[in-house]
Amino acid sequence: MAVTVSISSVVGLQVTGASLTVNGYPLPWGVSGTAAAGGSYTITSMSYSINNGPVQQISVPPLGNYWFSLTAQDIPASGTYLLAVYAFNSNGESNATYLTLNVTLPPGPPPPPPHMPVI
Repeated sequence: MAVTVSISSVVGLQVTGASLTVNGYPLPWGVSGTAAAGGSYTITSMSYSINNGPVQQISVPPLGNYWFSLTAQDIPASGTYLLAVYAFNSNGESNATYLTLNVTLPPGPPPPPPHMPVI
């Protein structure tokens, strides 16, 4: 049997398709989902990447449910991002799932007031 992996939610928003719009939620965001090894095999490693960037390791879920955080290093600004989650089993098989994130981050804090000269 093949490895299966899915993304269930991002920042508490349920994933129901290949894309998700995330408006106004401050980072970090929790990402959760499931992974199954297939047959009598076990999940041996998991990871994720954003826009084909560096691969980040995820703790292997003992019961098939994984969770990790996306931070400002992953999502530095509003825009469109491709999240990929990978799973590998003890038989050397792997699979991935992909989710397009359409992101509008909340505005940051206002800039500090200009320095007033002392007279």
